[in-house]
Amino acid sequence: MKLLDQKNELVFGFFLTEGFSLPAYTSIAETFRIANDIAGCTLFRWYTIGRTTDLLRSASNLSVRPDMDITTTTSFHQVAIISSLNSHQYQDKKTFQWLRRLNNQGCALGGITSGCWILAKANLLKGYRFTLHWQDSQAFKETYPELPVSDTLYEIDRNRFSCASGLAALDMVLQMIVDRYGYELAQKINDRLINERFRSGNEHQVLY
Repeated sequence: MKLLDQKNELVFGFFLTEGFSLPAYTSIAETFRIANDIAGCTLFRWYTIGRTTDLLRSASNLSVRPDMDITTTTSFHQVAIISSLNSHQYQDKKTFQWLRRLNNQGCALGGITSGCWILAKANLLKGYRFTLHWQDSQAFKETYPELPVSDTLYEIDRNRFSCASGLAALDMVLQMIVDRYGYELAQKINDRLINERFRSGNEHQVLY
C-alpha cells in the first residue's frame, strides 16, 4: 500500500490502574505496532502512564512498569484509562485533576473496560455517549443516574472513546484507524491479526 504521511502520527497514552485489563492494553498496542509496520513509518507512538512509576499488576497477575507518571509533560493526542478490578472504588484527586487538565489541553480521553468509572469521577462524561463492561453497568447507572450508559461494544463520540472489554478494544481501535487513516489500512491490520472481522460500534454486548 502507499506509504502514509508520518506527520500525521498520533501520540497515545495508556493510563493503567492496579488490576487493569491486560487484553485491552495489548489489543490496542499490538494494533498500533502492526499499523506502523504496514505503513512503513511511525503513525503511532504510545506510552504507559501510572499514578506513579511503581509496578502495576494486571487482573491476570502480570506486571507492567509505567513509562512515566502523571507529572509527565508529554503531549498526548489521546489517553485511554485501562482499568478493571475495583474501578468504582478509585479515588485519587491528583489523577482526576490531571485528566481534567488533559481535557482542557484538547486531549481525547477514553475509558476501556471499566475506565469510564474514573472519567465519571473526574466529571468528564457529561453530554457524551459512552459504554463500559456489562458487569459494571447496573452499579454505574445507580451511582450516576444522570449519565446514560450504553450497552454497545464501543462508542466514539467527539473527544471521548470507550469500549466494553479487551476484545472490543480491538474493534474500537480499528474503527479509529478507519476514521484517521482509511479503511484499507484497518483491513490490512485485521488480516495480519487473522481476525474474522472487526465489529461495528452499534453492535450490542451479550448481557447476563
